[in-house]
Amino acid sequence: MPVATPHIACLVLAQTFETYWAYFSQSDGQLYGRECRDAARDFAAAWRELARADPRAGDPISLPYGGSIPPSEIVERLSAWSEGDFADPYESPSQTRLMLLTLFAGLKRLLYSELGVTVEPRIIFSTDEFLHGSRAVRWRGQLPKALLTHDPALLLAKASASKSIVVVGDIRRSQDLMTYAADSDQFSHLMVEFIDRTQSLIDGHAGIFDKFTGDGFLAYFNDSVCREAGRDYLSSFEQFLRDEAAFANKHFAAWTKAVRKLPPIPVGLAMGADLGFVEFRDLGNHLVAVGDAIVWAVRMTRVGGAGEVVVNNLLFHHLEGRPGLLFEERMGQTEAGETFLARVLTL
Repeated sequence: MPVATPHIACLVLAQTFETYWAYFSQSDGQLYGRECRDAARDFAAAWRELARADPRAGDPISLPYGGSIPPSEIVERLSAWSEGDFADPYESPSQTRLMLLTLFAGLKRLLYSELGVTVEPRIIFSTDEFLHGSRAVRWRGQLPKALLTHDPALLLAKASASKSIVVVGDIRRSQDLMTYAADSDQFSHLMVEFIDRTQSLIDGHAGIFDKFTGDGFLAYFNDSVCREAGRDYLSSFEQFLRDEAAFANKHFAAWTKAVRKLPPIPVGLAMGADLGFVEFRDLGNHLVAVGDAIVWAVRMTRVGGAGEVVVNNLLFHHLEGRPGLLFEERMGQTEAGETFLARVLTL
């Protein structure tokens, strides 16, 4: 019986790992976790055997974005991952995919040449693969799209350890908009348009979208998350306020022209915000956020009227002095009767 050469053994085990990895990576680690790690360990051992038999296997391979890397570095990363419990061999899923593609493209060229294989399959890296994986599908409605290639667990851990600006939006007199809508479809159509545009603006400014509350929204502009996206969280928050206010003022001005009865109190979006630490968790595929700043952001919203932005004391002192921002003091009161000083922010 023919004895398998190190080249054949490495090719077989590489393809075994690739098959498991396809299911593992697209399911965000939910499928074939142990099998995939075992296959990675077996492949790493086979590659080392091949490198001893054929030193060409250890020649540096070119990276798509320039430079080169010894394949042994990628193999050892993969080997360490096979014995550990961390999510990816590299810091992010996208980097892991890139390095594995680089490794296997170079390795297979050597193996095909050595084994006399004349047909070489095309190996192409496409972001479509990642964007349709379960991890991206799970988070693309909440985390900034620019960061979907990052490990969400690591992002949330870093976000919990850094400051967040909590923003709560509430539509003043939304009940009247629903009750006196011109027809049954008008309210839902305009509400969907409002939340769709708002969510897009939050994403565009590297914010975390938590939820639609029925007549408003809850979002966060986190220091760490914004830095990962190459932004400053205070600037992202400020620009979001400007864009959201411009959209909302126009949107509700048009909306109020299409209701049968207007209330005596102005209709529009009120926003409240506070600064503090928020703990983010992924529990049962639901984003759960806990922190005092959320409670106080809600209280700020209750102080404001349609078209107003109200901020609490800590956030005020972080924003004070920024060009183009004006503040006016306003007293508020908790449900328990405790009074507090808030500031109405004018952009």
